[in-house]
Amino acid sequence: MAKSITLYPINDVSFTHSASSGSSGYVLINDVTSDDGTSYIYHELTTSDSNITSTFKCDNTDITGKIYITGISSLIRSSYTTNLVNINSPVSRTSVSIHGGNFVNGSDNTVTGSYTTFTDTYQNVSGLNTIYQSIDDANIVIGVYTSGSYTTTSDKWSPSATINVTQANVTIEYEDVFDCSASLISGSGIRSVNVSNNEVVDGNTTTFTAILEDNFEFDGWYSDAEGTNKVSSDITYVATITQNTTLYAKGTLLYDVSVYGDENLNVSSSSNRAKGGTPITV
Repeated sequence: MAKSITLYPINDVSFTHSASSGSSGYVLINDVTSDDGTSYIYHELTTSDSNITSTFKCDNTDITGKIYITGISSLIRSSYTTNLVNINSPVSRTSVSIHGGNFVNGSDNTVTGSYTTFTDTYQNVSGLNTIYQSIDDANIVIGVYTSGSYTTTSDKWSPSATINVTQANVTIEYEDVFDCSASLISGSGIRSVNVSNNEVVDGNTTTFTAILEDNFEFDGWYSDAEGTNKVSSDITYVATITQNTTLYAKGTLLYDVSVYGDENLNVSSSSNRAKGGTPITV
């Protein structure tokens, strides 16, 4: 089943912006709800065009276990502040990277004097449609880019202009991934077992197969090692997976059946091999 969750900055990977308070950038933009003007990172502009990028690792501890990431989008909330200047081409932008892959840029957003939220959805990011052992293994990083300059309107006071970012995060679309394994019930006549895929995306299938020892018949696949809860009687079993799954194969010994009569009798049995306790017609 497809799910989505928002990941928030938890570490500075590279921090080149300035911080409104403290020395870390990620703590100022990891808000679930924006706190405009309270905590933010900022880019102090000059009369020359300039651009800077800071990068932040993103995470959410609500995700546990293996995941299969199918989509990714980003959010940035930004504005500018000015004093005695005209601001030129103020831009904010996000980029994303998965598992150490190349960053893919979102759209350039024109920043205004009021905080505005911008979002982007990415289609061609390396690392999508891939299984990861954990959200930490996916190593999702967001880049925050700002650029611009200003033109002075007065020489009497100290002019200034900044682009401020108060919020940035990433949302992923993903599915849970479950571990699958095959085992055998010792002494029940199973030579070997196999599962075609031991990491299965929620709702997908994997195939369990078993090979029998001589003189045994396949009894079934069981969900417990004691062989009490049968799941299937098929020696090749295609299972739809919705949780971590281990199945146990079990066989049953076959006995040879022989019937004898004197020379005047023509005798036979309904079967020449049978499981213990099976009625035989003579």
